[in-house]
Amino acid sequence: MFSPDLWDIVRGYEVFDGNTTDVTTVKTIVGTMEARYGLAQRIWVMDRGMRSKSNVQWLQETGRRYLLGAPRSILDRFAEQVASPQGWQSVHDGVEVKLCREEGN
Repeated sequence: MFSPDLWDIVRGYEVFDGNTTDVTTVKTIVGTMEARYGLAQRIWVMDRGMRSKSNVQWLQETGRRYLLGAPRSILDRFAEQVASPQGWQSVHDGVEVKLCREEGN
């Protein structure tokens, strides 16, 4: 886990034992980084190995902003929408996003 500042300079990091399951480290990582660097308006970016219903619920309930990787099975459901050129919006130089909805939602 790396913690860059506004200029993308890494100011801290955490190393966990190799036998630690990623999904069990979220609260520890968030707590450690916030204790060390304060309660900034971070966006927590995590890979799909840290995704679980309880972690998402905790992030939402505590008002934290986050971006989580999705398992391939979820990405496959949106392949057609993502492939379509319609609906993409530029949010920053070189960064485009698209809201994809599941049918019925």
